Amino acid sequence: GRYDDILYMPRPKYLRHARMPVSARAAQFAPFAALTGFDADIDEEARITEPRRELTEESKAVIDERLRMLSIACDSGMEPEVLVTHFAQDSVKSGGRCVSTQGRVKQVSAVKRAVIMRGGAVICFDDIYSIDIL
Repeated sequence: GRYDDILYMPRPKYLRHARMPVSARAAQFAPFAALTGFDADIDEEARITEPRRELTEESKAVIDERLRMLSIACDSGMEPEVLVTHFAQDSVKSGGRCVSTQGRVKQVSAVKRAVIMRGGAVICFDDIYSIDIL
């Protein structure tokens, strides 16, 4: 063929530049992230959420009594410190997770059906699993 004379010649050796190591040459052909965001989507899909738990009637009665006590305390000008365990809805997937919020109660709003904390957190009555007055 046309290039038979150079086909089997040894590789030329250059004095000015050292030969690139094999590991560096291989890095030139390493795969790149052609599907940007795909790993994040897979991680999001693998993330597990919990369904909302249903409370027993006794638990609901205890929560209602503590909410009543907190409402009386807030109306008298006190800001009791509490630890509220509640359900936090996930913003992306169905379900959520159980979280605990500790702080001072600013207001118990029957109109909003929520406990309003001093730091600005608003916890809906229906999301509360337990209230511990500290």
